[in-house]
Amino acid sequence: MKEKLRYLVYFGIIISIELFCSLTLNSMGIRKENILMVFIVGVLLISTFTKGYFYGLLASIVSVLCFNFLYIDPNYDFHISDPNDFMLILFFLMTSVIACSLTDRFQKQILISKKNEGISKQLYSLSERLLNVSGIEYILLKGNQYIEESIQIKTNISLEIKEESKNVIPIIGMNRVLGSIEILSHQGLNEDQMIIIKAAANQLGNALERELTYLEQEKIKVAMEREHMLNSMLRSIWKRSKIKK
Repeated sequence: MKEKLRYLVYFGIIISIELFCSLTLNSMGIRKENILMVFIVGVLLISTFTKGYFYGLLASIVSVLCFNFLYIDPNYDFHISDPNDFMLILFFLMTSVIACSLTDRFQKQILISKKNEGISKQLYSLSERLLNVSGIEYILLKGNQYIEESIQIKTNISLEIKEESKNVIPIIGMNRVLGSIEILSHQGLNEDQMIIIKAAANQLGNALERELTYLEQEKIKVAMEREHMLNSMLRSIWKRSKIKK
């Protein structure tokens, strides 16, 4: 409601300014073709300061009506007697609509870019948190903390492999499922929240894969050391038995 009220205020102020400027230019003897540029600028400003097509299209219609009423012969009438004036208004309306469409598309692209930038920063933050973290339990704890801080959603991250659903996101490593993120919130998640959770699952997958690979390498190392010690002991026993003989 506040946003709509703010847009209406912008609309009223810009329309008032363009009318004042056009009347001033008209009193100075400026031709109506040049005065028309003032209305085009006004439409562009309204499209820039508002969102969506509605206010831009409304500004186009209001500007056309004001221009027709004030500067098209006969003045102070909406009737158009000259075909050239009709074409002038038609092209103005077409230009305004195209400009509104392009401005709205540009605004959407900016919002998408900002959203992607925000998600990238959040993922970078999680990646930094997990970079020097060791221990599976600590990695899972950091993942839970990150999701709760980012989107205020309670989750349970574990190595338990559960069937994927709308409330369960798998944690996938290089080529295997390592665990799952269970969403404990009963409220439906929006698209941005799901993107963050799935991206967090990927980051956790990388961290867990690194940790599990390290643990497996340590097990292999310990097993090799045990085998080496066993071989050394057997060699030592064999030598002693040979000496006694």
